[in-house]
Amino acid sequence: MVGANRGYAVRAFSTAEISAAFEVRARLEALACGIVARQGASVEVLERLRECVAEGDRILSKGVLDPHDLIPYRRMNVDFHETIIQTCENPFVSSFVRQCHNVPMASDRVFIWEDYQVIARSHDDHHRILDAIAKREAQRAENLMSEHIHFALLVLRRKLEEDGRAAQLHDDRK
Repeated sequence: MVGANRGYAVRAFSTAEISAAFEVRARLEALACGIVARQGASVEVLERLRECVAEGDRILSKGVLDPHDLIPYRRMNVDFHETIIQTCENPFVSSFVRQCHNVPMASDRVFIWEDYQVIARSHDDHHRILDAIAKREAQRAENLMSEHIHFALLVLRRKLEEDGRAAQLHDDRK
């Protein structure tokens, strides 16, 4: 956004706006999980999700968070979520989730790589979500994904409060 006098203005996002984006994202991705489970995921989709989970297991098998593993873990996480979103074949889900990703910190591409137990707990969600999809347990898949994203929001809120940044975040993208 161009400022009145010159350059670009920085868009500020309140924690309430970030929370609202997480809420929408949680419902949309839960919907995607339910659709995929109800319609039945193809062998290829299930294999892709299993590969993602196995990659996360491999990364976390060290028992500590290695800074060098952040990028591969992030890539795996995005692939897991995007596989589900794309498989539901609802263009509105995909479009609206992408809009949520435009709110800083509300994306599956951003998470806090500091606490091994938090990441391990979150990755365990991936196992359970995959299991529910594979067993065609739509409501369970929806509930698990919703909780998975709400947990990420709780972790983010805690981190922002610890850092004293709970008032607002800035979007520095131009």
